[in-house]
Amino acid sequence: MLNNVALDVFIGLIFVLLVYSLLATVLQEIIARILDLRGKNLVKAMRVMLEDREEISGDYWTRMFHHLSANIKHFRCPFPREDSMAKAFYSHPTIKYLSQSSWRSKPSYMGSYNFSTTIIKLLRGKNFDGSADQMQAIKTTLFAEVATVVSGSPTNTVKANIDPETLDQLKQLFLDSKDVAEFKLHLERWFDETMERASGWYKKQTQLILFIVGLTIAIAFNADTFAI
Repeated sequence: MLNNVALDVFIGLIFVLLVYSLLATVLQEIIARILDLRGKNLVKAMRVMLEDREEISGDYWTRMFHHLSANIKHFRCPFPREDSMAKAFYSHPTIKYLSQSSWRSKPSYMGSYNFSTTIIKLLRGKNFDGSADQMQAIKTTLFAEVATVVSGSPTNTVKANIDPETLDQLKQLFLDSKDVAEFKLHLERWFDETMERASGWYKKQTQLILFIVGLTIAIAFNADTFAI
């Protein structure tokens, strides 16, 4: 084509590898959609924020095995505890109806506004009618002897106790706030910080899937660079 064998081979090789890389990317996106990886990654991030982390003792291999088994269970049972705050959070109508359908019941994306608004609604109580001060209603929930939130519809109500470490985090954000607007801003910053880390988790997951898909394509199509 260019009267230069080396350059023609180089251009042809780049084209072939580009086609295979695009195929791997498309397959990875299909896998992510079928398995709803974005929605599950968001659930994981919400559980990190709204549930206390279980402390695992033992040697390195014991903790590694527990980590792997927890990741496997994550796909089958996002909410192992029915009385968790994360479960109540996802049962709230402002989050529940962000999902695509009842089959894909977990949204793949939510904004900081959705998060902060839902948390405030949970903390001020299901029976809040606007006649009382919101900050006082939130304070009553956070500093109760047993902090409890109630969410869901009348036919599907979820009652959850807030875990100690999560409760302490919410208390600190509340004490740092002068009013509901500032408390909402603190919640949104907390959410944004967690989402930055969650993006890294999803990126690592995507890279692993791409590696496996790419290796499978290379073997299936005998994509030998030296042979080409």
